[in-house]
Amino acid sequence: MGLYPTALVRILDEICKDSSINTKSLCMLGKQTIHMNFPVYKKIIDIFGLGDDLQKLYNDNRLDSFDFFKKIGFNEIHAIDINTLDGADIILDLNEPLHNEYYERFDYIINGGTLEHVYNSYNAMSVITQMLRNNGKMIHISPLAGFVDHGFYSFSPTFFIDFAAANGLFIEKLDIEFMMSTERWDYSKYDELKSVFSPDVRLFTTGSDGYSKELNDYVKQFERMENTGHVYLWCIARKDKSKNIDVPMQGFYQRLYKNERCDV
Repeated sequence: MGLYPTALVRILDEICKDSSINTKSLCMLGKQTIHMNFPVYKKIIDIFGLGDDLQKLYNDNRLDSFDFFKKIGFNEIHAIDINTLDGADIILDLNEPLHNEYYERFDYIINGGTLEHVYNSYNAMSVITQMLRNNGKMIHISPLAGFVDHGFYSFSPTFFIDFAAANGLFIEKLDIEFMMSTERWDYSKYDELKSVFSPDVRLFTTGSDGYSKELNDYVKQFERMENTGHVYLWCIARKDKSKNIDVPMQGFYQRLYKNERCDV
């Protein structure tokens, strides 16, 4: 689990817009490591005007995410995991129902590569939603392509779209990140990483058969490029209201059945 340069930039873009961050709490799904070399790290904190104190946190291509987000200004920072081996301070199994003590406890939740490793993904999304306070944000970076056998799943946009629609979430961003580098796992070369982001995937049309040919062709076009590495799906969603968690039906079939009932 780790945040690479473009991931950190996007997360900071969300956080730094919040003028009351010093009253807010953050929860990471798994304690994140922050991977990049010092020139890239310095450039990022300079862009956001975060001050020289953050430079002192840098140590051997990695940063402690607790220390980093504390310096950013969060009042409270936690990481949940099934054990404490990677530094999490809250033991929680996302396959299981949420403990009452964590209900609506956090203002921001970052999933930087955990959801795909949880077999009960519906329960995991339910727990994440329940942990989030009203008007809080969940930030998901999930595998879409190039991750065969990395986890249990790779995710389609409809996974987030239809869960959000059923459960009081407003999606603020939903797009695809194409990692344009062959040095995917060499953290010392993360200054060479370049990303291409899709438009909001909800702008792509879906055919009458439910198959999003336009979006699939777009993804295939980038995957054919020589230096395309992994492909991530980004979803940033805000919790509008608290409600009982519902199992979503895929949106295409909801529309199909609604039309069929109207024709009867």
